[in-house]
Amino acid sequence: MKKVSNPHFIKSIQEEHYLWGLPKPKHPLISVFHLKDTKIIDDFPSDFILIFYCIAIKKNVVGKIRYGQRYFDHDNGIMSFIS
Repeated sequence: MKKVSNPHFIKSIQEEHYLWGLPKPKHPLISVFHLKDTKIIDDFPSDFILIFYCIAIKKNVVGKIRYGQRYFDHDNGIMSFIS
């Protein structure tokens, strides 16, 4: 039987900053940070759901990403929008 896990709901930008080991955000509704500056805390949830929008830019992505039934080539980078 498959183990069922309850996802952790990340409800604010401040909580996300805490989980990534970042200082408190300067604004409660918007934040910009580089993943290279993060220090993930020990109890970072393995399954989580964001209660806000996330826009990510990844440079120099090598490979293909499957979306639907097609593969897309993203050798120059990718911009993703998650809600």
